[in-house]
Amino acid sequence: ERLGGIARTVYDDLWETVPSTDPDDLAYSHSELGLHTDGAFTQQPPAIQVFHSYVCSVEAESGVEDGASLYADGLQVAKRLATPHLDTLEFLRSTPLRYHFLQR
Repeated sequence: ERLGGIARTVYDDLWETVPSTDPDDLAYSHSELGLHTDGAFTQQPPAIQVFHSYVCSVEAESGVEDGASLYADGLQVAKRLATPHLDTLEFLRSTPLRYHFLQR
């Protein structure tokens, strides 16, 4: 709350992604998640997301190795594009994209 307002979503304001043996969303699976944008399909996509990660005992209990997490700093990407590729950055900034949410 010191950074800004906390937006309530269909997941509430805070949620845990604990792996499941029969998940209905990849976030709850043991699979690796590639780079993606959370909430891009919502009316007000998140501007900033804060992740608090901790190791849980699911791997020890199930013997299944959890997928890796990969994060990108979008602001840093924009800064690096700005100087050598300002035209590309402007294209990405100004081109509307359609998003759809696919649920299994």
